[in-house]
Amino acid sequence: MDPDVLALAADCAGLGVWQIFPATGTWLCSPLSKKLLGIGKQDDPAALLSREDRKRSTEAIERAMRVGEYRFEFRSGDRWFSAIGRVVRSRRAPASIVGTLQDVTAQKLALEERELRLGEVAHDLLSPLTAIRLGVHVVRQDRKEAPAMLSRIDSLITTVERIVSELLDCSRSRLSEPEQAEVALADVCRSVVAEAAIVHPNRQIVLDAKDDTVGEWDAERLGQVVRNLIENALQHGSPDTPVEVTLTDSGDRAVLSVTNRGPPVPDELRAHLFEPFRPRSSKRKGVGLGLYIVKRIVEAHGGSLELSSGKAKTAFRVTLPKGRPAVQSAPWKEGSRSRR
Repeated sequence: MDPDVLALAADCAGLGVWQIFPATGTWLCSPLSKKLLGIGKQDDPAALLSREDRKRSTEAIERAMRVGEYRFEFRSGDRWFSAIGRVVRSRRAPASIVGTLQDVTAQKLALEERELRLGEVAHDLLSPLTAIRLGVHVVRQDRKEAPAMLSRIDSLITTVERIVSELLDCSRSRLSEPEQAEVALADVCRSVVAEAAIVHPNRQIVLDAKDDTVGEWDAERLGQVVRNLIENALQHGSPDTPVEVTLTDSGDRAVLSVTNRGPPVPDELRAHLFEPFRPRSSKRKGVGLGLYIVKRIVEAHGGSLELSSGKAKTAFRVTLPKGRPAVQSAPWKEGSRSRR
C-alpha cells in the first residue's frame, strides 16, 4: 500500500506519524504529530523532552534496534503522549523506526483518578478495621468497657460490610440482563422499609403506596434501588425528620419517590452525583457507589432517575415502565447476585 495512503489513514484515526533515524538522531514528524505536540513546522520535537525523557527515549531507541519494537510514553506540558513504532531495515537506506503518536491524556487522567479512588477505598476499609482491632484489645483488657465497645465494634463491622457490599454491587454492574417477572412494587417497598426500620430504630420512614403497582421487573434489583435510596436519604437528611417513600401508578409506568428533609445537594456535586466513587459529603458511610448502582439498575429496566433538591427537601424520583424495555443495557453480571 502507498505510504502516503497509510499516513492519511493514520491522520483520520487521530494518530500522528513519525520517523526516527537512530544513526543521526533525526526525528521527523507529520503535520498532525506537530499539531498534537503543539509545535511549529520547523521546531524539533526532541526539544520538548526533559533531560530524563531524552535519556528514556535513547534507551527506547536502543531497545527497539535490538527487538524491533519501539514504545515510549512522555509528557509535554499538561498533555501525555504515547509513541509506538517498528524498526524498518533496508539495504538502500539506513535503518529507521517508523510509528504513530497518540494523545493519551484522557486515559492517563482516568487511570490516575481510578488509582486515587482505590486508595480512598483502601483507607475507608483500613480505618474501621484498625478501630475494630483496638476495640478487641480494649474488651480483652477491661470488662467494664466491654458492652459499650462491643456495640461500637458491631457498628464498625456494619460500615465495613456496607463498603464491601457497594464494591461487589459495582463489580456486578456489567453484563447480564434483569431477571424480570411479574412484581408488585408496593410489596418490595414494604419489605425494604421494614428492614430499614429494624436497622435504624431511631429514624422515621414513612411509606405511602397509593396504588398496587404491578409490572415486569427484577424484584431483587428494585429492592436494591429502594434500599440504596433510603440509605442515602437517612444519611443526608435531618435526623429529626422522616424519610418519605411514595409509590404511585401513572398508567403504563410506576413512579417511586424517596424524599428527605435537610440541606440541598451542593451545585458542584450535582453533575457528578451518579458517577461511581462520588460521595455526597465527607460524612460518607460507603464509597460513593449507591446512587451509581441505582442509576444503572433503573436504566436497565428502561426507566429514568431524576433529582430535585431545594432548601426544604431533596427527592429522587424513579420512573419505571411496567413492561419489558425494548433494549436493555445489561448492567450486572449474570449469576453474581446477592442481597444485602
